[in-house]
Amino acid sequence: MAFGPPFSISFDGLTPHPHHTTTTFLTKLLVYFLVSFFFFVVFFSGDFSEPETRVPFPECALKSVDAACAMVPGTLGERLRAKGSVLEAKQNPARFKDRHFRRDALSGLERCAGEVVAEMCEVVELEEDLEAGQLRLCLELFPLFADLFNQIDAEDNQYAAMCMEHFTSFVRGPPNRRTVDRCGLLDVVLLFLSQVSEPKSRWMMP
Repeated sequence: MAFGPPFSISFDGLTPHPHHTTTTFLTKLLVYFLVSFFFFVVFFSGDFSEPETRVPFPECALKSVDAACAMVPGTLGERLRAKGSVLEAKQNPARFKDRHFRRDALSGLERCAGEVVAEMCEVVELEEDLEAGQLRLCLELFPLFADLFNQIDAEDNQYAAMCMEHFTSFVRGPPNRRTVDRCGLLDVVLLFLSQVSEPKSRWMMP
């Protein structure tokens, strides 16, 4: 396994190398990591677990990362050493507290927004009264979703765009079982989602 730019995870084979570090997990699989990218991913994420299995790295593995970083030459090696020790970073979780709080807060907002989207789908599929459906969407669900989504977008617009793709796909339904549009509200919901997702958009009741 290798870490390749830009900090993505790939399954390309790596042969033993002076600037690779290895560790063995519960699966008994020997995994190679390119030290420099592994090091920076850990410091950006604060996640000290193996990317595929999510098994926490043992301290001996983090010690081997520190040892490998000490051997990296040139400017890259200086940058790695300036960050400090991976093992010490794991032993000091307070330094990642704000980062983890932000991640958890965004995930919570996404879950809340997803629940609202599910309610929109319920209206589209089950509501037989067009006027009643429009009132519930416009007075209850649309303002609530817009508020939640705008909070996500204000914090991380790339994450918000990814969430919107998922929400829109969910509303449409899978190709083999599209959402049943009982009284013509599906296009209303999709138009609303497209308007909310526009750059710098702050949807408000007309």
